[in-house]
Amino acid sequence: MNNNWNRIVYTFWSPIYDWLISLPMFVKGRKQAWELVNLKQDEDLLLVGIGTGADIRFIPECASITGVDLNPSMLKHARKKAEQLGKPILFLLGNAEQIPKPDDSYDVVALNLILGVVENPKTCFQEAVRLTKPGGRIIVFDKFVTKQKPPSLMRRAANIIARPFGTDLNRNFEEIIEGVEVTILEDQPLSPGSAFRTILVRV
Repeated sequence: MNNNWNRIVYTFWSPIYDWLISLPMFVKGRKQAWELVNLKQDEDLLLVGIGTGADIRFIPECASITGVDLNPSMLKHARKKAEQLGKPILFLLGNAEQIPKPDDSYDVVALNLILGVVENPKTCFQEAVRLTKPGGRIIVFDKFVTKQKPPSLMRRAANIIARPFGTDLNRNFEEIIEGVEVTILEDQPLSPGSAFRTILVRV
């Protein structure tokens, strides 16, 4: 995975990305994530890798929303969606691994379908922790392998194809958070046996 390559790839994906992520499993996962995080009205929210804004319609009222993405084309779609839904959002063009905001800026940080995309997922997660207030939450919805069930030969082969298109199928959440002081509050598979998980973390 490479951030410069991702910028190119997701420019290509942006016109059809909403169609891709309208599949039932993605909609179910996002709904599950926002139910788990239980966002409060007075809380500040950061959407890392906001993309075309697929999460926006699921977000309840809160104090403020900031969305960051590496790709200008994706942000263009997200801005349009926010306007249509009447959601005031501050949009930032930038790298999820290095966000120009002070420490402890947000009550909630969302990493939905981003840790499988970024060049350095551990750095991205550490950045999310830095930006989250003590006692705040990080919500993650993504696909992961586990040490208990390493990727099959077929999955490893599929990953060779998937990576040039902007996603890694074989990342391990436990390895990503290793050495980072957080508490896992919830860890729910999307369905029995699914690689997709919704994980709620307290900082």
